[in-house]
Amino acid sequence: MVYKMHKRKLLRRFYQRGAVYFITTYTKNRYPFFKEDVFCEVLSYEVDILSRMKEFITHAYVIMPDHLHIL
Repeated sequence: MVYKMHKRKLLRRFYQRGAVYFITTYTKNRYPFFKEDVFCEVLSYEVDILSRMKEFITHAYVIMPDHLHIL
């Protein structure tokens, strides 16, 4: 399957150990996938597992119908 890539502004990558980052990610075509509780539970579980595996701290997150915010 071929995906169309959207041109984005090139941002300089910056990482500082111990810093807090605000991340937002959207579902494909902003489909309200997370209106269903079962999918929210799966995503919540995955955020927890990934934070343990990758050794980063999840301060807070909120699951919206078509996107996720995470600190």
